[in-house]
Amino acid sequence: MLVNVFKRSLLVLLTVVMLASVADAAANDSALVGGKGKSNADDSLERELDGGIKIECKGVRRDAYFIYAVYIVTAEDDTELAIDSKTIYDNKGNEFNDQYGAGTRIGNQNVKNRIIIGGIPTEVGISYRVDSNYKLADVYPRVALTVNGKEVRFRNVPGVQ
Repeated sequence: MLVNVFKRSLLVLLTVVMLASVADAAANDSALVGGKGKSNADDSLERELDGGIKIECKGVRRDAYFIYAVYIVTAEDDTELAIDSKTIYDNKGNEFNDQYGAGTRIGNQNVKNRIIIGGIPTEVGISYRVDSNYKLADVYPRVALTVNGKEVRFRNVPGVQ
């Protein structure tokens, strides 16, 4: 009888250890927790949201007194798009957010809300004011925006000329 109790306890312990290692591996491979697993999902510059909205981050550009995070947004159907700027960080530890005079452009309009046409890629740009001496970084470790109330983050976004 003591042997059976020991076997059951050992089986339960092995099951718990296996489940914990599977959960740890899944978390390390998940973009939601910033994992660096084999899929490198966190380094992808494309995201898909509910409702068939696809977002591709094209990079961060420099122009006079601004840097611009540039995205291409495509929806399956005609969709109301609501964009809010979020904080971005460069590879020197600098942080840029709304307090630096951020502006939002959807297509050819300086607006935060607009209908985009299904199947038509639409450029979205968010600008942040910078000092005239600021040099465009090679990479921006974290760039984020809010799309229809959902925060979308990208990692390792290139600075592009």
